[in-house]
Amino acid sequence: MKNIQNFLFHPFQLCKSIVLIALLWTLVGSNRLSAQLFKAGIVGGVSFAQIEGDDVSGYSKFGANAGGIVAVDINEKFQLSLEILYAQKGAASGISGRQQGLVAAFKIQHEYVEIPIVFHYKDPKGMNFGIGFAPSRHIRSIFIDDFGMENPTYFEGAGEMGDWDFGGIFDLAYRINNFSHVNLRLTASLIPYQERFSVNRNQITGQFNNVITLRYLFLVSALREKRL
Repeated sequence: MKNIQNFLFHPFQLCKSIVLIALLWTLVGSNRLSAQLFKAGIVGGVSFAQIEGDDVSGYSKFGANAGGIVAVDINEKFQLSLEILYAQKGAASGISGRQQGLVAAFKIQHEYVEIPIVFHYKDPKGMNFGIGFAPSRHIRSIFIDDFGMENPTYFEGAGEMGDWDFGGIFDLAYRINNFSHVNLRLTASLIPYQERFSVNRNQITGQFNNVITLRYLFLVSALREKRL
C-alpha cells in the first residue's frame, strides 16, 4: 500500500505516468471516431502564486505546472477536459518589500497533485473560454528562510494543513491550431486550506491559494488525427 501511495503522489513518477498514458492513448487508438471525439495530450508551463490571508501581497512565487490532459468534444462549440497535474503553489516575498526592508526573504512552496475538470466554450475566432473545478491533493510543503535554508519549524504550531485544496478555475486559451494551444489560467481556493495567525489582521485567518499559470498544450491525438 505504501508503494502505491508513493507512486500516486510522487510528482515526477506521476508526470511520467501521465505522459505515457497520453502517448499510449494516441498510438493504440485505431478507431477514427474515437480520435475525433477524444483528444489526449501533455501540458506544461510556469505558475505565479500568492497566498491570500498571509501578510504578503503579490504573485511573487514562481513554480511549475505540468501533466496530462484528456478532452472530449461535446459538439462544435463546447468541450469538457480532465487534467492530472503536478502543481506548485505558495507565496514568496516580493522584490520591492525585500529592498525596502519590510519583509525578510522567504519562499513557501506547496506541492499538489491537481485534477482540474473544465467546461470550455470554443469561439470560432480561435479562443477558448472555460470555467471549472480543481480538487488538489497535498503532497508536501516547504519553507525557505532568508538564509536559503529549509525551516520545517515554520509549519509547527499552525493550523493543520488540509490534505485537499478545492479551487475554482477561469480559463482562457488561444488555439494556434487544432493540436497546439497557449493557455492562461486563474485558479483560486474556494475554501481555506489552512488557518494561521495573521500579524496584519491580529487574528487567526483562513489561507487561500491563488495561482496564475501560463501554459502550452500539445494535443498529441489531434496531431495524429490530422495525419490520418
